[in-house]
Amino acid sequence: MNDTRPVTLTHGVESMKLLPPHGFPPTKPPSYGFVTQGAVSLVEIERPETIRSFCIATSATDFPPSRPSTWSGALDQIASGAMPGESDENIPASERTKRLIMVATGNVSGGMAVDVLPSQPLEDPSQSWNVLTVGGFTRKEQPPVPPPVMQAAVPANHRSPFSRGSQSLPDDLTPIKPEVLFEAGNMLSDATGFCGWNPSVSLLSAGSDMAVEPLVPFWATSAAAGMAGHFIGRLQSARPDLWPETHRALTVDSAHWPEPIRKKFIGKGAHWKTGKDATKAKKQEMLREFGYGVPDIERAILSARNDATLVAQAEIQPFAVGADARTGVFNEMHFYDLPWPKAVLEQLENEIVTMKVTLSYFIEPNLTGKAATRPDTYRSFGLRFDMKKRTETNARFRSRISAAQAKDGTESDGETSCWLLGSKAIQAGSLHCDLWRGRAIELAGHDAIAVYPVGGWWKSHVGQNRVRDKARYSLIISISAPGHGVDLYSEISTLVENKEIEVLLG
Repeated sequence: MNDTRPVTLTHGVESMKLLPPHGFPPTKPPSYGFVTQGAVSLVEIERPETIRSFCIATSATDFPPSRPSTWSGALDQIASGAMPGESDENIPASERTKRLIMVATGNVSGGMAVDVLPSQPLEDPSQSWNVLTVGGFTRKEQPPVPPPVMQAAVPANHRSPFSRGSQSLPDDLTPIKPEVLFEAGNMLSDATGFCGWNPSVSLLSAGSDMAVEPLVPFWATSAAAGMAGHFIGRLQSARPDLWPETHRALTVDSAHWPEPIRKKFIGKGAHWKTGKDATKAKKQEMLREFGYGVPDIERAILSARNDATLVAQAEIQPFAVGADARTGVFNEMHFYDLPWPKAVLEQLENEIVTMKVTLSYFIEPNLTGKAATRPDTYRSFGLRFDMKKRTETNARFRSRISAAQAKDGTESDGETSCWLLGSKAIQAGSLHCDLWRGRAIELAGHDAIAVYPVGGWWKSHVGQNRVRDKARYSLIISISAPGHGVDLYSEISTLVENKEIEVLLG
């Protein structure tokens, strides 16, 4: 604040309070979704041409997060352009207004450390499939001086004690949440083991009374959601040409775990190891606490010299009407030839490189009856990705993907050990991310990736006349070779300029 240099403003902030009119009773929880949709509509009517995202820093405990609620379902409708009235208009699903929404996980209150520090389940509506769910980490560990003697509840660069996760939720029915972490502040613990909020390990924000108290402490996942809103505002300002689905994917793609957390995922050797008996289920459990890490705005906007990021935005028609004219069948699959600099990767030989794949799209939810209890009936459609094996022909690759559609969630045979999660972990949600970590010479052979549909109510409910609808998605693929003197960005950029990435439909 003492800096005299001019500050460049990249984006603005609007605010809408979800409060009942004076004299009216408080809104009841089943109506939270309806009221939120009304607030979104009012903001957009006021300034319809503005590129914006939406940030929700409040939560409720009235509904369990183990399944979609009326509130989280309403957010899924907002994001996908399927609010009441929107879905009735004669506009194709792929052309409706899409919106990026950020939601805090909800907060853990103070108390004894033994109760506070273990990760606790999300609060409604952060289980929403289409939102970017924001948890908290902290770099703040300096207690106040002078005494009383207190210490930070968690060390710097760990999950904030305020933050919640989804470890206790059924992994086959619920998405991995949170996806990302932002600064949320720390708690301080006294000699008895009691943990609580303290301004010395909190953030600062603008106060409502500028004359008396221009700056006030700000903490917990509300602060983290505010930080996420600032991040997305900068990203949207820098890349207004990209879709909301892509902004969400780039945020996740740019994220890295702080080193103490990263060590929980990565052991010795080339592959993702967390110990002798480590399983992909254990890694998914950790992801449900830490997400994919802390986003980096510079990396989200630009590729570094030894990093390179490929972005694809595409429409796909997942389903079609079958030959009997009564059932839905799978329709398109997209295949991308990847412009890997094979000579450079082969030159690195056994050096370790990392590839991150993020697939982002917005589903239209089915909120009727028991549909919300199962992913394949809640979502309008689902998408998956898979990588070509090193020794696989294009024909065999296409054949394997076709077989995988009918067995959503099965593990591909063979080369799966380099993936952090593998295909079994990808069943719920509308953002799927996995990390491949292995030797550069091995990555050189994985030169194609497929995006293909799996089931949803557009396919199974043919009577709804949505089976031929088109959807859109964003696919982000990044590779990095930190510490190696190679210019991956320039090598890949040259290859892309010489030959466009091929998309095959089938």
